[in-house]
Amino acid sequence: MSGFSSEEDKSALVAAIKAVEARTSAELVICVRRQSASYLHADLLAGIVAAIVTLACLLYLPAEFGLHTFLLDPIVVGLAVGLLSSRALTLRRWLTRPSVREHSVVQAAHATFFAKGIRRTSDAIGILLYISRLERRAEVVVDDGVARAVPEQDWRAAVSVIQNLVRSSADTSVVCKAIESLAVVLEPCLPRSDDDVNELSDEVHE
Repeated sequence: MSGFSSEEDKSALVAAIKAVEARTSAELVICVRRQSASYLHADLLAGIVAAIVTLACLLYLPAEFGLHTFLLDPIVVGLAVGLLSSRALTLRRWLTRPSVREHSVVQAAHATFFAKGIRRTSDAIGILLYISRLERRAEVVVDDGVARAVPEQDWRAAVSVIQNLVRSSADTSVVCKAIESLAVVLEPCLPRSDDDVNELSDEVHE
């Protein structure tokens, strides 16, 4: 997923935050991460497979190779492919089970909710939209005040739209429109007051 990383994307996300908070008292925070876990296993797996394939080629190709190539070439190729995997989001995603990716995103989102102080709003009305690019997943964590005030079915439907768009690698502009639509669900339950105070930064966190 290449979206959400440019300055233009971040500006669009900030605008979406402001649009939501202009209509509701809820405090929306957006965090965009490259990935939610190290996924070192994917790099190791890619490197090991590449090393084995290299060794097989050396053994079975109709050509003569020096003895040193059987020792050095698999190691060099394996290291190179492992390094390539560490820089390739798509390859790491392919080499990781969906359940592992999902668990990593959920765990990272809840950790971020507390680490960024979203739990500390005065009326417990903080909302975290956590987007992880490698996994192509979005996770939404809400504080108790939001969970009590907003009908669960309506909220789940609105969040599901965002999650599906992120999963399908939709353009940032399309995702931002879906984020702004959260205000439709939030406003009737948590309307913005005249003396509303912006308790959390509107910047996009990483």
